[in-house]
Amino acid sequence: MAAPDDTSLLFERLTTLAQEVFDVRHYSTAYYLLAAALSEVEGDVHRCVALERLAGQFLAWIDQFGPEYTHSTPSAAARGGQSIFIHLVTDAHAKVKILAD
Repeated sequence: MAAPDDTSLLFERLTTLAQEVFDVRHYSTAYYLLAAALSEVEGDVHRCVALERLAGQFLAWIDQFGPEYTHSTPSAAARGGQSIFIHLVTDAHAKVKILAD
């Protein structure tokens, strides 16, 4: 188990697990793992950018190959909303801007 102050290792474990569950099409679980990883960036702009990119890649893949998924862009738009993944991208991007200042 990671030491309580080893956020880098925890971040890596969470994003790796997110990729693994995404690969078997557990998209919502992947989202929550990425959201947890975002809380572990601890001031690291590079990790924030990596998470922003990964969330965007997940959403692009979902929109192309799984548009029927509840939180795809078209499904969310049909309900008058946005994908939870775009919210994650936006949150990560905002954190990047905050950390860069």
